[in-house]
Amino acid sequence: MITLFVEKNNPLTPNFYNDVINNLQFHKLTCPCGHSGCLSIHGYYQRSVKSSSGKLVFNICRVKCECCGHTHAILLSSMVPYSQVSISDQISIINNYLNNLPQEFVMNATPSIDESCFRHVIRAYRKYWHEKLLSDASALLLSASL
Repeated sequence: MITLFVEKNNPLTPNFYNDVINNLQFHKLTCPCGHSGCLSIHGYYQRSVKSSSGKLVFNICRVKCECCGHTHAILLSSMVPYSQVSISDQISIINNYLNNLPQEFVMNATPSIDESCFRHVIRAYRKYWHEKLLSDASALLLSASL
């Protein structure tokens, strides 16, 4: 997977994604294997993301590396791999969870997010990200004290 970092205020819409892909200079991308200038468009697949206006369907671009032979999806930094919930909505869900606030605020703002999505995001946070964030925070505190 290759993540393209976009500013926080850019909309997560299929049109914005298509504009980014259409203006992308593929020869400047680096493959996760470390090689540059070796990626070419391999195809597209559809992926949906839940938003305040309903489900948005994206045609996600896949590229193939001529050096390692692997294919990679190109995602925006506002998309979460393997999830239909955007990073901003996931942050809202986790913040509400950590502060013991009701989830209705998030679910009312984005009606396509239901209790099942909420449970999935919290489960992933508790299983993968909570310890990682604590570990990173500990490393930052340790390096700051040196």
